[in-house]
Amino acid sequence: MLFHLQQVSIALQLMRRTKRRRTNLRQTRFIVQQSKAHSLWSYS
Repeated sequence: MLFHLQQVSIALQLMRRTKRRRTNLRQTRFIVQQSKAHSLWSYS
């Protein structure tokens, strides 16, 4: 869960830094999906 929160915070920082919202949404979704997959993998 800690890993997931770290990824989300990093994604939010990236969104704040860059002004490209469309690419940011894609990156954020990708990061969230990766973190979810990682959390599922680590828990199972």
